[in-house]
Amino acid sequence: MRRALFILFCFGCAGPTGDDEVAPAPGKVADIVEKAACGSVDYFGVCEGDVAVWCNQRNLARHDCGNRSMTCGWVNDSLGNWCVERDLPDPGELDSDGDGINDDRDRCSNTPAGRPVWTFGQWLGCAGGQRVDPDAPPWQPEPEPEPEPEPEPDPEPDPEPEPEPEPEPEPEPGADCDDIPDHACDGTAAWCSELVPFMPVHGDGYWNYPLNGETEGNQYRSYIRRDLMMLIKYASAWTRCLGEDWPEGNGGPLGLGDMSEADGAIPGTSVGSPGHPGGTHTNGRDLDIAYFQTGTVDNRLRPVCDHYSGGRDAYHCTDEPDRLDVRRTAVFLAKLHDSDRLRVIGVDGRVGPLVTDAIAELCAGDVLEGDACSGSNSITWEASDSGRGWYRFHHHHFHVSFYTGGIQTSAQPVSALCLTDDCAPVEHGYP
Repeated sequence: MRRALFILFCFGCAGPTGDDEVAPAPGKVADIVEKAACGSVDYFGVCEGDVAVWCNQRNLARHDCGNRSMTCGWVNDSLGNWCVERDLPDPGELDSDGDGINDDRDRCSNTPAGRPVWTFGQWLGCAGGQRVDPDAPPWQPEPEPEPEPEPEPDPEPDPEPEPEPEPEPEPEPGADCDDIPDHACDGTAAWCSELVPFMPVHGDGYWNYPLNGETEGNQYRSYIRRDLMMLIKYASAWTRCLGEDWPEGNGGPLGLGDMSEADGAIPGTSVGSPGHPGGTHTNGRDLDIAYFQTGTVDNRLRPVCDHYSGGRDAYHCTDEPDRLDVRRTAVFLAKLHDSDRLRVIGVDGRVGPLVTDAIAELCAGDVLEGDACSGSNSITWEASDSGRGWYRFHHHHFHVSFYTGGIQTSAQPVSALCLTDDCAPVEHGYP
């Protein structure tokens, strides 16, 4: 009935009604009027995206609401479909460059389409090679969640005192650690050096979590030599066992970082963004690993110290590492020395003295045993930039490297060991 009454009213409107001249419909202004049959479209019209389309005296009329920074939608029963305000998303839900990081947290704008980006830390939303936006505020670690308060236990009556047990003799080092996997690879050279995915992702004392564009179903940056994988599992299990009752630290497994791609290439090569200097992280013999931490919820790769100087990121520790779990990190690095295929372990310049002193103390206290307690040392660092590749970018992880082919080829002093075998200058691929 409403439609019929309106048609009668419209036939009474003033103005030309012939096919040669078209009058605007009441309340609507057309950008374009097509001399075409309206078909099923009436005055109330329809929306084609931002464009309102309606029947204007037997001809189709159009108006682009986008020109007003509006969109098309239903107004009321008198006007029908016409220009309405857009529903703007909450600023915290905007992702202008489509990189999966919302604008209110994204530190790099205009991320190239399809490029993997950092999903945590001071380069959140940055792809390899990008720089943090100059107006981005100084990065601060995300606050750790407050632990849930434990309920008060019901009071119980005091139990009868029991006699003091006889003291037990102190166990020998590792006496209770009977389930440690072997680190020695006894297969053929081809089998031991074969590139394999680091599996399982959750193991005894470690966690190979997805990062730098990986997903749970595609950890394409996590391929490693079989013999190096065996050594990492060995050191992780020893650390979990020996540190089980230590009060410091967060108690979580150790986070594993970049290794190599399935064909032995530097991680990120397959997506056009190699994430490490040339000559590193190839053929599964290099691996980045987080430090054990205290005051954090887990042991992912993250800075263990303040790394700013003069308001700018220095990319190395500028103060003492206040989030470093020194003892567990020391145990892990010490147990890596039980393999004669270990080439070097590179750490930050402020971390190195702490962990080497801790290893000496643990060996002297008979907590540790093995090659690290017998004079073997492959841990190195730079207190200032001497060009060996360790000074920057090792404040959130340490770097483990095997000898080429898994066989020791030289006996360099630890102070001469570099990020690359030949000590060639390196260009880091980090933002």
